[in-house]
Amino acid sequence: MTFFGTSIFSLSFAALILRLNATSFSTNFVDLAPGVRLAGERYTAPSSSNFGYAYYGIRYGTAKRFEHSVENTDFSYLSDTYRRPQGFICPQRGYISFGSTIADLRPFNRTDAMNEDCLYLDIYAPESSDNKSLPVMVYYFGGSLQIGDKDIYNGSSLALHTDTILVVVNYRLSVFGFLSSGDEALPGNYGLGDCKTALKWVAKNIARFDGDPQRITVFGQSAGAILVSALYMDPDARKDIKAGIAISGSALLPQAWTGDPLGNLQQLAQKTGCGTNTTAADRIVQCLKGVPMFDLLAAAKGLDNQFTEAIPYAFVIDHRHFNSTPDEQIRQQVWPGATLLTGYAREDSSILLSNNNPQFFDPAFPLTWTVLRDTLAQAYLPSNEFCSQPKYALADQVMQHYNISPTDDRNTMLWKYYHLTTDGNLGYPALKETWLYVDKQASDGRPNQVYRNAYDQKQANLGAFHAAELGYIFGDAVNRRIFNLTLNPTVENSIQQMLWQVAYNGRMDAPFNSFDWRYMELGGEGLWAEGSADLRAVYDFWDAVARTPCNGTLPLSKRVPKAEGLIDLLSALPLISSLFNNP
Repeated sequence: MTFFGTSIFSLSFAALILRLNATSFSTNFVDLAPGVRLAGERYTAPSSSNFGYAYYGIRYGTAKRFEHSVENTDFSYLSDTYRRPQGFICPQRGYISFGSTIADLRPFNRTDAMNEDCLYLDIYAPESSDNKSLPVMVYYFGGSLQIGDKDIYNGSSLALHTDTILVVVNYRLSVFGFLSSGDEALPGNYGLGDCKTALKWVAKNIARFDGDPQRITVFGQSAGAILVSALYMDPDARKDIKAGIAISGSALLPQAWTGDPLGNLQQLAQKTGCGTNTTAADRIVQCLKGVPMFDLLAAAKGLDNQFTEAIPYAFVIDHRHFNSTPDEQIRQQVWPGATLLTGYAREDSSILLSNNNPQFFDPAFPLTWTVLRDTLAQAYLPSNEFCSQPKYALADQVMQHYNISPTDDRNTMLWKYYHLTTDGNLGYPALKETWLYVDKQASDGRPNQVYRNAYDQKQANLGAFHAAELGYIFGDAVNRRIFNLTLNPTVENSIQQMLWQVAYNGRMDAPFNSFDWRYMELGGEGLWAEGSADLRAVYDFWDAVARTPCNGTLPLSKRVPKAEGLIDLLSALPLISSLFNNP
């Protein structure tokens, strides 16, 4: 396999889609259904003869509002010459700005392209001279389960670099994808169901694009990683997966779960006028089905400041995808049969801290040990039946564990705080998920693996920050649309090699796994090597903290029903209440 440098290949968005009588198969034509032939748009690699074809806007599923999606079988839409070639993006609440730091998320603000008919996917297929079947990679984007779409992530570069068939998927978001009543009136998890519908469509149809349905890798970043983690907990979805990569996210994060779904539904009902004469969930749902799309989005956005949860529309136990809490779901299942590579960035939380508390990054602001301690302590309820320690006592314990001292200089203190918030919110859930799978793993050399990205991007003093991998995964065009980083070709090569190894071999090419707490780290030179941090110590400490239920917004029994051991130290901390870019 050859890696071709750092530039993404030039593509326009208009795919040539023709409706013709089915004849013999051609390299760039795919018979999608009887009488329906799909023509891909050719793309090439700079200074190379390698090329492939992109197939945009394939409708994989259909769904009515607040109903589960089903596989699409009607391709008559392809004959509409006025249609949007790449399909619509799913309704969402707008975009978040990272202020004076480094991110520009204006690509998320394309309201003109929104429509509830949004269950589309794109396929990027390298040209194969020997007609061999290639491994398949299915990508789920991140964005708090509230924002994002497939169009942002052009996969032409990645498909050629990894010699895989790449699929990028839309799924429903926000109230359309994750609103729930907590019961049968509105079960919820519709966006997760879309991801599963797309996976089933890929498994059934990807051979038409020279993809191997027996070698499907699912991967995602941030909320996309949460979705990958959730698919692993669904036996029906998991049987179509060979391997998975969860980049900075896990379904074990408390932020991924809605603590009071009925209360959230009733608040939305009041905002839209659907709760004027009733609090009954079934009547509210029927009313909400008739609310215009933009009105429903505006109502959801207008409630942002009234919610105590970072992500008010997220997972619930629906007895369709989840029969219990995620840790119990893992404990109860048999060996999943698919390996999972999970990991996070060493300073994952830094960019989120810079957005939510920009004063910490103002040289004129007096950032002191006391300020950090007071902020940390705000995450706890006073000592009561839900909290066995006074809030400052536990805050002191955490500060001491991370060796944050009043004598530290400003920058040292800030970086230690990066590590504290990152380990507590992303590191611990990822490590816990990996450890829970240890007892399920087969003895035939297929253990799960852990990685950590420690490559300092040298940008705005943020270190290895959340989502910095996206430019290295998808190429410079995606990078320029969001972060506009200076990409290191060595890092790009290392990250894409990791993806290639998992797609082809089911795991990284390294002997390290979760049985012995060893892991791979992307270091300062941009190369993979065995990491030296004691991840077992990270897990043990935060597991002990997790067993001290001092959540500052909702008691344990309300936030995640029966989720013993899932309380996150910082789940209510204002610094990271928007952990997954919640607008």
